[in-house]
Amino acid sequence: IMLLDETRSQLTIAAAQGINSAIVRNTRHQLREGISGWVAQHKRAIRLAKVEDDPRFSGVDPAIKDSLIAPLLVGDNPLGVLSVANKLGAETFTDVDLEAFSIIADYVADRIAQALTYGETLGHMDEGERSRLAREIHDGLIQELTSVVMQLEITERLYQKNPKEVLKPLRTAKEQTRACLVQLRQLTFDLRLSTLKELGLIGALREQVAELGKEVNIATEFKVEGSVIPLPQNVERNLFLIAREALLNIKQHAKAKNIKVSLDFGSEGVELMVEDDGCGFAVESVLRRAQKEKRFGLIDMGEKAHHIGGMLNIDSTMGKGTTITAHIPIRGAWRWMS
Repeated sequence: IMLLDETRSQLTIAAAQGINSAIVRNTRHQLREGISGWVAQHKRAIRLAKVEDDPRFSGVDPAIKDSLIAPLLVGDNPLGVLSVANKLGAETFTDVDLEAFSIIADYVADRIAQALTYGETLGHMDEGERSRLAREIHDGLIQELTSVVMQLEITERLYQKNPKEVLKPLRTAKEQTRACLVQLRQLTFDLRLSTLKELGLIGALREQVAELGKEVNIATEFKVEGSVIPLPQNVERNLFLIAREALLNIKQHAKAKNIKVSLDFGSEGVELMVEDDGCGFAVESVLRRAQKEKRFGLIDMGEKAHHIGGMLNIDSTMGKGTTITAHIPIRGAWRWMS
């Protein structure tokens, strides 16, 4: 992935795989220079079956036999270019590959544009939050998308031999792609923590609960009790992320029909409660397995509550649902005001 710099006149490598690190550090292209600059300037994807025969390339690695290069466009504005080289096997890239690659490039451009838009918010995330996002991308999206690619490759081979057999892997790829979209929406929401600042904790929670209800057709309820008091930004942020993780777990695992979220402001502190009537789970065994498999959703919630001076309680009964409660004492919350 090469992106234009702030002057929009030079391309630099922003992310790469399978390329020597020295090349990554040193590669710079003006907008009119090289094949990447040509693609960004002309906003047109190209396929090269014999890279060495194209005069727009200079100093090409002799190991590169073929390549696809596509512009990353937001509207009509180029962000940079996406390129791949060396199709696996003896064959070279085809026009069908180029069409699919162009679709991927459009998708990547949209994700990059969102990341750049919310870059300032991301920059304010602490190291733990950035690590959590990286884990979610690696453990979820990358594995799911790899499986999608495999299913599509199977589909391509089946189509060449027996077109009637392609329906099943196509359906599998479709469902996996839908799962990826769910995860991407959630990650995008993580990058929209600026809305928490705009709406406040109550408004952001109300919006999150309503969105979940519409997305998965679950009956939801959100209520606020007690006399609302202003909370430090760090407390609001961590309570919001605890609720977000709890709701994500409900969506993915609980098979619930009803969800209740409440925020109770009492004389001794503020309490966040997320309840569902789903299938429930064995808390201790799930926590042990999560630690072993390095799946840190439930563990992160407890750490976030502890970080702001509070505690988290998980109460779940098989077949009867789950209640997650985060209690933050006033003295703990106010400690973060300074």
